[in-house]
Amino acid sequence: MAIRGIKLKFFKHCIYLVIYSLFRCCQLVFWWLTGVQSHLKSCRNGENYESSAQLLKVWFHSSGRIINFSLRHHFMSTHVNFVHPNYALQKHITLMTVTDKEAIFSIQGECDDVLNVRKWPFLNVGHPTTAKHLLIMPISSMIKLGEELGDPKAKVIWIYHTARCGSTAMSQVFNSLPDVVSISEPNCLFSLDMAFKEKYFEKRKVHGLLLMNISKSIKMPSGCW
Repeated sequence: MAIRGIKLKFFKHCIYLVIYSLFRCCQLVFWWLTGVQSHLKSCRNGENYESSAQLLKVWFHSSGRIINFSLRHHFMSTHVNFVHPNYALQKHITLMTVTDKEAIFSIQGECDDVLNVRKWPFLNVGHPTTAKHLLIMPISSMIKLGEELGDPKAKVIWIYHTARCGSTAMSQVFNSLPDVVSISEPNCLFSLDMAFKEKYFEKRKVHGLLLMNISKSIKMPSGCW
């Protein structure tokens, strides 16, 4: 039964990818005609930092994917405008995925709390489900923003490898404590770890990325940066 479910998910995702490929081709042509693509290219080259973050409206996301990481092509989205990278510092915006080329933020509705561990015990499930918009910026912009934020002033505690041993309950207990934010399975850290193992980043760049990951994914309370 489990194998059948996996096959069905894979089949649904394959259909989605075919539709997305056609949509993406049309989108790239439109972006080329309207100048969006040229601006994106300049941002990837380290230019136009103040407008290097792209805001996208999400119309649909693939729920049939098997891998955990939420990437750009898992969302059917359209361009809204370009904004400053510090747009990502708003309360209802959380870091979703980091690749070797870009950082992807999930923007939830103001009433959606993706860090509510009782409703969303795993962040990698809550992110794609609640995303109303995406904010995507080049990795160079994220590194610069992370360095501008500096080290978080709040204490950060890492709990590693507690799968299948009550980690969900433990996360909920920690989250019930005052002035504590507990999250489970933040994919932005997993994807950064994979990119580091593939040697996409130098140690200096990883430090800046970790600052941004901690500040945004762990969502420090106001005044803790």
